[in-house]
Amino acid sequence: YQLESDQPDVAHLLYYGVWKCAQACTFPSSKENLVLPPTSPGYGIDDAVQRLDPALTGFPISDVFIAQDGREEQIFENVAIYSDQSGPGGISLRPLPYYLEIRPDNPSPAGQDDGKFIAVDGNQGFNVPYHIDEYVEFNNGYDFIGNPINNYDQISNDLFRQCFENLCLDFRPSDTEGTQISPMPLGRRYKQQYISEPSNDVGSNSFDEVTITVW
Repeated sequence: YQLESDQPDVAHLLYYGVWKCAQACTFPSSKENLVLPPTSPGYGIDDAVQRLDPALTGFPISDVFIAQDGREEQIFENVAIYSDQSGPGGISLRPLPYYLEIRPDNPSPAGQDDGKFIAVDGNQGFNVPYHIDEYVEFNNGYDFIGNPINNYDQISNDLFRQCFENLCLDFRPSDTEGTQISPMPLGRRYKQQYISEPSNDVGSNSFDEVTITVW
C-alpha cells in the first residue's frame, strides 16, 4: 500500500502475518498496515462480526444477505454467521457440520481421558482436550461454538480433529505455537452446496464448457 504523502517509488506491506496470528501475537502494528477483512456496510451484524477473531472466521466469501429464515447472514471461509438476538453480540453460527452431513459419534459416560467432559445427553457426552477447550472458551465458549458432536480423533500423523455443533477444529502439533488450532474451512463447502449465486442466464440450461476448480 501507499500513503498519500509517500513518494511514487515507496511501497509498504500489509501485515497479513499479524492478522493470521491474531491474539496469539503481540507484534506492534499501526492502523495503516492492519488487514481489515471487507464487510458490507449498513447491516446489523457487522459490528458484532468485527469483534470476532478473524483467525476463527477466515475471510468473508459472501456479502451480507437475507437468508430463507429472514435473518441476516454472511458466510466466511470457516463459519456462517447470522443475526440472533439471543447470541453474544446479537449473532450466532449456523450448524455447518449438520448441514454438511458430518456424522456425529455416539456420546459416552465420562471416562478417564484427559480433558474437559461436556455432557450432551444426560450423563453422556464427549471429552474435549484442554488445549481445544481453551480455544473454545477464548472464542465465546460452547454457547457460541456449540457442544462437541465427535470424539477427538487422529486423522493423520500430524492432524487431530474434533467437531462441534457449529464448526470443526483441527490441531496440528507441528505448527507454530498459537497457530496449531484452526477451524476447517466449512464455509466454502456450505456456500457451494446451499447458496445459489445470482445468474443472468434466462431460459436455457445449455453450455459448451465446464470449468472445475479443485483445491
